[in-house]
Order: sequence, then C-alpha cells, then structure tokens
Amino acid sequence: MDEENGETVPGQINELNEAAVPPLDGTLPIASKVEPPKELLDRVKELEEQQQNLPSAVPLNDDEFNGRKRKRRLLFGAGASVLFAIAIILAIVLGVTMRRTKSNRTVPTTLAEPPTPTPTSGDFASLKSLIESVSFDGGAALANRTSPQSKALAWLERNENLQEYPDWRRIQRYVLAVFYYSTNGDEWTDSTGWLSDQDECEWLTFSFEDVCNNDGVFLELAMVDNYLDGTMPVELALLSDSLLTLATHKTMMRGSIPTELGLLTNLEFFSIQDNYFTGTIPSELARFTSPNMFFFSVMQNFLTGTIPTELFALPGNTDVWKLGLYLGHNLLSGSIPTEIGLASNYGSLSLAENGFISTIPTEISQMTLLESFWLDRNKLSGMIPSEIGHMMNLNVLGLSQNSLAGPIPSEVGLLTNLVQLNASANDIVAGMPSEMGMLTKLEKLILHGLGLNGTLPSFLGNLRNIQALDLSNNSLTGRIPSEIGDCLKLAGLRLGNNGLTGYIPSDLGKFGLLTHLSLGTNALNGSVPSDLTNATKLSSLDLSSNNLSGDVPFGIEKWQDLEDLFASNNALSWVLPTEIGLLSKLLRANFLNNPIRGPLPSELGKLGRLEQLAFSNST
Repeated sequence: MDEENGETVPGQINELNEAAVPPLDGTLPIASKVEPPKELLDRVKELEEQQQNLPSAVPLNDDEFNGRKRKRRLLFGAGASVLFAIAIILAIVLGVTMRRTKSNRTVPTTLAEPPTPTPTSGDFASLKSLIESVSFDGGAALANRTSPQSKALAWLERNENLQEYPDWRRIQRYVLAVFYYSTNGDEWTDSTGWLSDQDECEWLTFSFEDVCNNDGVFLELAMVDNYLDGTMPVELALLSDSLLTLATHKTMMRGSIPTELGLLTNLEFFSIQDNYFTGTIPSELARFTSPNMFFFSVMQNFLTGTIPTELFALPGNTDVWKLGLYLGHNLLSGSIPTEIGLASNYGSLSLAENGFISTIPTEISQMTLLESFWLDRNKLSGMIPSEIGHMMNLNVLGLSQNSLAGPIPSEVGLLTNLVQLNASANDIVAGMPSEMGMLTKLEKLILHGLGLNGTLPSFLGNLRNIQALDLSNNSLTGRIPSEIGDCLKLAGLRLGNNGLTGYIPSDLGKFGLLTHLSLGTNALNGSVPSDLTNATKLSSLDLSSNNLSGDVPFGIEKWQDLEDLFASNNALSWVLPTEIGLLSKLLRANFLNNPIRGPLPSELGKLGRLEQLAFSNST
C-alpha cells in the first residue's frame, strides 16, 4: 500500500492495519466490577481498534458540507447493520450501568442557574409564562414563530393531556420538543413516538435502559446515526436535575457546543462523536462533576482551539468505572498541557489526529491507571519521556506519525500489560531496546518508518502472543532470526524495505495463521523454502527486489487464499507449474525481471479473478 496515496502498487502488499484501538469511532471503557458479555467486549475492542484509521478533520465550506450531508442521507437506508452495531455498543454502556432513581436533584451553582419556573394554571398564557420563566433568553426566541422554541410551545399547547401534567413534566416535554425541532425531527431516519401524546418515556431513543425513572423523569437521551440535521439546543440544560446520558453519535449535528450544557452536572455518559460541531470545547463542560462520569467524547468533529485544562480534572469513580476522555480527530492545536497529569483516574485518553505542537509532558507519569493512550498523528516532537514507564496499566499506546526523535526508552519494557504499540513514522534512529522483549502480552507491534538500525533482535521470539509485527521501512540489517519461528500467532509479518540478508527461514511455514508476509526490498538470497507453502492462509506474499533464486517451491497449490504474489526483480528461474491454476483467488501476480523458464501454463486461463499478470525475461 502506498503510504502517501493509499494505492496498491505491484511489488507491495497492503500496509498493516496500524490501529491501536476508536473510537470508536465507539471506543468504550470497560467496567472493572460489572462485566458485559464477552462477545460484546470483543465488538468494543474491534471498534476501538478502528479509531486510528479515521480520516483527518478538515474545515468544510458550505458546498462541501451540503454535499457530505446529501451523501450521508443516501447511506442511511443501507446503514441498518451499522446502526445495529452502534446500538449494541450503547447497550453495553447504557444497559450495564447501574441505575438509581434520581428524581431529587439539586441544580448546580457553578454556572448561572436556570430561572425558577412560574406555576401555571393551565391556559396558554400561563403555559407561555412558565416557559419564559425557565428560558435562558427570557423567552425571546418564543417571539419568532419559526424558531424551534416557538414551535415546541405551540405543540405543547395542543397536548391533549396538558392539564394533567405538573409543571416539571411540561418543561420536560417542551425541552424534548425543542430538541426535535432544533434537529429537523421531521427528517430523522426514525422518529417513532416523538411529538405524539404518548408518554415521552416511550419515545424512541437508542438506549437499552429505561429512559425514565419510576417517576417519569427523563434520564437517557441517546441518538445514533439518526440524521439529526441541526444544532444542539441550550434548553437541554433544563434537564440538569435528571439527565444521565446525552449521546448524539453520528447524527449530522453542527454549530457550536452550548456552554449551558455544563449545567448537566449529573451526566455520566456524554458523546457528541462523529458530527460537524465547530468552535472550541467549552471549559464549562468540566462541570460534569458526577462521581459516576465514565465517558466523555467529542471525537470526529471540527473543533478548534486548545484543550481546556479543566477537562483533566473530571472526577469519575475508579471503584466502578475508569473514565474515558476522547478528544481525537478534531482540529485542536497548541500544546498538550502539563495538567494532563491530573487525569490520574482515567482509563482511556485520546488526543490523536489533531495539530498539537509540543513535547509529551513528563506528567504522564501520574496517569498510572490509564489503559489506552493515543497521541497519533499530531506534530509532537522531542523524545519519548522515560516517565512513560510509570504507566504500567497501559494496554494500548499510539504515538505514530509525529516527529518524535531519539531512542525508544528502555522504560517501555516496564509496560508489561501492553497489547498494542504503534510508534511508526517518527524520527527515531536507534535500535530496539532489549527490554522490549519483556512485553510478552504484545499482539501488535507497529514500528515501520522510524529509521531503526542494527540487527533484528532475537528477543522477538519472546513475543509469543504477537499477531501483527511491522518493522518495514527501516535500516535493519543481518539475518531474520530463527527465534521468530516461536511467534506462532503471527498473522501479519512485514520486514520489507530494510537491508536484511541471508535465507528466508523455513520456520515461517509454521505460521498457520499467517495471512500477510512482506519481505520485499531487502538483500535476501537462496531459494524460497517449500515449507513456506504450509502457511496455507496466506493472502499476500511479497518477495520482490531481493536476490532470490531457484525453482518454484513445491506445494504452491496449498495457497488457496492467495490474492497477491509479488516476486519481481530476483533471479528466480521458475517454471510456472500447472498447479498455479488452482489458486482460484489470485488477483495479482508479478514476476518481472526474473529468468522465468518454459511456456506459461494454460491453467492460467482458469484464474477467473486474475486482474494483473506481469512477467519478462522468459525463455
């Protein structure tokens, strides 16, 4: 895969999935005491791993925004499976969370309080007076008949059960109606129940938990992939006594984030992920002071400015949940503040895919509970601080595509719980510290494009759980160590574009799970070992640009899943066997600049999926 433009070219194999772990687009922390079913945890992990592959956020002009909006709408009809998958993720969060009846709440005093409601007698004038008394603008928006507020009031007046509703219920229904009109509810993909006389607790939301408590007080407002084409109304802050969940994920919402949302101090789950919000992140959101707060995500928007340092002091309850803070995939800038050390109770932190220009603060040493940490795709410089060794609970560490320099600190070896490490595409010019051999839980190690030098270390054989190993595009020399044959779980091995010499180890044939093998652009010699055909799950094999010679390995018909076979620029004197016609999934084969002997077998005509076949120098 061409790293610059993402195109597949002959002689190369698609790049390793560099994902560390979301965000999700749906990256969710896992409770330390209450465990969801394993299959759902696996789905969370899958979506979490996708977060590194999300596209960069770039500002949109009006034409671009409308174009993306139209395209998004066309996709909704075919997006039921995506909707279901995300609903499952919300089910984990909203269904597993321990709920309590919370009808007696006090309004926070850290921001301006909503006005005290004026009691009503039942007629329209009294109803309007009630709404005006709680409105943040004193009811000014009600004077505009086309405003969401005016429409919501007119709808509420027509409620057939209006006379039976206490004032708090009228306000609650009014707030939800404003939300509906502010987000173009008539165009929602699914608006079942909304703005009917039906109990609002029965209106459609994407929560698998009861949306109200036993008193009918609204707790959960969750919308996922439902085409909410509009802005976030400040009136939601009027639910500050009760709202526990506010989630508008992948809904097309835009505009700025209202500072008034900071009044929702009881929130435990806040996600406006994957929308078109602009402007800065209000520091008022740090007023989410519930000790049960465990998820805060503004990922995948177009937010600008610096990180409000107050966000690193969100409370959370580490006895039940580890808080996840997700700010990645925006247009944030400036330095990563030293106050990051205040996030000592966090379980996940994503700052990836922004424009941060600074070093990594040494205060990260204070985040000893952190399990997932993403800093990928920024403009970070300086060395990886040795203090990283204090983060011994880390499972996932993403540092890729920055300008980090210097050696990998030996203290990385202290991160013995690490499962995924991606530090690719930096300016690290040194060898791999031997202490990395202590990372025996590693499943993904992505260090391509660093400038690593020296020989391939034998300690790689200690990484018995490794599934994806990418050390390509470095300056590594010497032989491929035989110890690598102990890594029997390998599914992807990429060592291309180095200066490796010697033979291809026959032990690679022991990798029964191997699907991608890239050894191209080295100085390997000898023949292709026949044992390699025992890696029967291979779908991509790149041996191009080496000094390989000899005949076709015996048993290539066992590569039934092979799609790409690149062997150009060698000295292979192959006679293509008739068995090549059994590789029914083969798409691309390149044997250019080899002394291929004999006629091409007619069985090539059986390869119905073949798109590219290149050879030369045949006799």
